Amino acid sequence: MNGKKGKVFQKLRRKEKRQSEKNAPVFDGLSASICEALGGKENVSNVECCSTRLLIAVYDSTLVNDTKLKRTGALEVVHKGNEIRIVYGDQVSEIKSDFETYLNNEMEQTKIKRNKRRNQKINNNGMPGGGINQEDWEQRERKIRESIVVVSPVTGVADSIENISRKVFSEKMIGDGAMVIPVEPIVMAPADGEISFVFDTKHAVGIHTDSGLDIIVHIGINTVKLKGKGFELYVKAGDKVKKGDNLMKLDLQYLKNHVSSMESPVLCTEVQENQRVRLLNKGNIHAGEELFAVDILE
Repeated sequence: MNGKKGKVFQKLRRKEKRQSEKNAPVFDGLSASICEALGGKENVSNVECCSTRLLIAVYDSTLVNDTKLKRTGALEVVHKGNEIRIVYGDQVSEIKSDFETYLNNEMEQTKIKRNKRRNQKINNNGMPGGGINQEDWEQRERKIRESIVVVSPVTGVADSIENISRKVFSEKMIGDGAMVIPVEPIVMAPADGEISFVFDTKHAVGIHTDSGLDIIVHIGINTVKLKGKGFELYVKAGDKVKKGDNLMKLDLQYLKNHVSSMESPVLCTEVQENQRVRLLNKGNIHAGEELFAVDILE
């Protein structure tokens, strides 16, 4: 990395070194800036690098800010679908290592905060207490005004989203819902609505449902790296679909041979303050059977 761009990198590193020497908490400003420019940690799907480039797979490339990336010292930013190639030069291995550490630390902090909330208890009288705050108690006590049911898009084995192996999903950074491991090749629409997006790599489809939910059906873990192989799409953005309509067909054997897991999250990506996701089915499930509900609270 040379010239003005290289100076950006060195300046940030000197600042962090001074913090470390003072025994102050080290804030990785470069990684934080890269993360913000990529649309936040919840938008980062995978991190790789080559000799000079940081290769980032993102869920939504429209959230990536090229101008902010160049301010971090990037010499060039290239979009290839949902893969963002950021040229940093010969410092890229160090940048990748620091960025992965930063993401892991951020996710761990999020997990700790969520676990603290989960571990809060209610006292023996069933009244607010034992560490649970009034706001959480009131949330539990609110009545359900309406429940919107989302069905399984595939035949397979259903489970809680918290049991999926990928942290970005299990910690609900993308949304809340459930996961299904498909055993049959057809993927169907889990609700009536409109196709809001289809990933270039064909592994995920978004649906804005007629009931107002934004649902994403994401097939497999790290399937983005297959660049569309193993998927046959039947829909495109803007298409109207009914629950049970075919969205895509999977080459299950190919996918199983090329990815680490076929765990497939089905998520409501925009859960509102007055909404709560509730798992309805676990274990063997057929496409079209109830998977989870989104309860609308009064």
